[in-house]
Amino acid sequence: MRVHPDQWRPVDVDELEPAAEEAVRSDRSLLVTAGPGAGKTELLAQRGCYLLQTGLCPAPRKILAVSFKVDAAANLAKRVAKRSGNDARRFHSMTLDAFAKGLVERFRMGLPPEYRPVERFVPRMAAPRDAELAEFLRGLDPPEELGGRADLEGIPRNAFYQADLAGCSLSWPEEESTTLRQWAASEYWREVIRGSASESGALTFAMISRLSELVLRANPGITSALRSAYPFVFIDEFQDTMPWHYDILRVAFLESDARITAVGDTKQRIMLWAGAHPRVSENFVTEFRADTKELLRNYRSAPELVRMQNELARLLEEDPTECEPAGEHAEDGVCQVLDCDDAEAEAKWIADQVETGIEAGMSPDDFCIVCRQRVAIMSAPTLEELNSRGILARDETVYQDLADEIAVRILVTSIRAALSGRDPDAWCELTAHVRGIHGLSDDDGRAERIAAGVIAEAKRQFCDDPCEETEVYSACVALLAAIDQRALQEAVPAYSRSGWLDEVVKKTSALLARDRGASADWAEAVARFQGARTVKAMTIHKSKGLEYHTVIFIGLESSSWWAYARQEEEERRAFFVAFSRAIDRVVFTFARQRDSGRGVETQRRTELMTLYNALGQAGAVSLSV
Repeated sequence: MRVHPDQWRPVDVDELEPAAEEAVRSDRSLLVTAGPGAGKTELLAQRGCYLLQTGLCPAPRKILAVSFKVDAAANLAKRVAKRSGNDARRFHSMTLDAFAKGLVERFRMGLPPEYRPVERFVPRMAAPRDAELAEFLRGLDPPEELGGRADLEGIPRNAFYQADLAGCSLSWPEEESTTLRQWAASEYWREVIRGSASESGALTFAMISRLSELVLRANPGITSALRSAYPFVFIDEFQDTMPWHYDILRVAFLESDARITAVGDTKQRIMLWAGAHPRVSENFVTEFRADTKELLRNYRSAPELVRMQNELARLLEEDPTECEPAGEHAEDGVCQVLDCDDAEAEAKWIADQVETGIEAGMSPDDFCIVCRQRVAIMSAPTLEELNSRGILARDETVYQDLADEIAVRILVTSIRAALSGRDPDAWCELTAHVRGIHGLSDDDGRAERIAAGVIAEAKRQFCDDPCEETEVYSACVALLAAIDQRALQEAVPAYSRSGWLDEVVKKTSALLARDRGASADWAEAVARFQGARTVKAMTIHKSKGLEYHTVIFIGLESSSWWAYARQEEEERRAFFVAFSRAIDRVVFTFARQRDSGRGVETQRRTELMTLYNALGQAGAVSLSV
């Protein structure tokens, strides 16, 4: 039943702040700037509901929502699905890389033969290493008029990939190269296209994005169809958009009737090191003639922490807009800076704080340990101390990587549904995966029958309580067979890569078996695998988009922030992101003696005094143990 736009009200929330309400109802392209805790994902979810429920995005038109990370795309889709029913089928939420890859897979025959990968091309997960690029360039014999081999040797390796391969739109094959770097890039593309079926993968996701851009440039009919299908486009975490992603957006939707809604926060821009577009917001507003809105409320952090965030924002901008606390908090919030003799004293202090919090009614997963890098090394003493006291704690890195895998989600939800006997969330998630894998509509009963079969197989496999890693692996393989492994591989092309799916299943089985060994039963093991009642340790980048009652940043030390002097602006933004994950309490620690991977060393903070001074001026409380 359609709702008149004037009668529509936000779903599942009491109200939106005025700027958010205006953004949700806007009929123009829009850049929404929103700080930590402002509800960026919620704004997009509400706008999706508004457009679908009012009929302003009528069937068969759809909404395209693209995000930087898999979990962000899934979270947004889940929020819209919960509130919009069958209309949510027309809300297509995916990562920017998945969108680009899908275009190339569907329309690769529209590419010039020189740029056409094989039908089942395999993405390469990481950019080529400098040594690999150096070897490639050494093997070239350039035209005399463009330069010699010595000139090739002078091309900076990282700049060659970032600027000449990922950073450049593809030229038409018939166009001749006018510079040595253009010619070298063309030669690299030829080699990559020839090797696009290799198991190691030849095409990076950035290069796939360049191919998808060329698909649209070479085929106006495809571009026209895309614009007709998606009159509304959402972009999350816009501040971290890569140049190749922005160029797809421009080719696909510039000078069209599509309304683009981009949300982000330049204060949280932490992907410049990976090539993020440094002026993407300014360019978007100019080129798409977009309106701008700024959200001021912070629904996450306690009042004192919001005040401190406003102070710390001056590290990033000359005259930042001040945000205002909006959530309900029992306390005002506090920031502490802890000075320790060594990592062991630090670990004991942190464990004491967690233990005291649990005694007061908090859960272990209300706490998060954040590190700049090298989580396994930096957090080891603290995790060991917590576990020795019977408090579950772990390095979340491997779990976070696996959690993005569809195969892992299927396995976990299948086991949960089989063990509980009544878990509506697990059943809904499993049937949604089945529909996606087999391409079934909501009213096709086969999805429920397949899901029921998978659950029945999970009951058979786990009724004997498999505990050994090999037994758990066999059970997981049986579950994927029940859902149809071939269909899964066709739905997730990365699983067609030789050995990749099996590697995912083996890693998952090893962790499940380990968690089962430390649990009373499989229900507890699955909960442990999913991180229930567990203190988690992760990097700043992995913490982005998450929030915790208490955030403890281990190691505000020069050795962990070794890139600070070289890229001070981006490191300050990473510091701001770490601070803003906290709901009520944030702690930064310094240990005078720490093993940071090269044996115990004396730590310094000299290079980071700008951050320490900013914390002091903002009102951080100093402690020492």
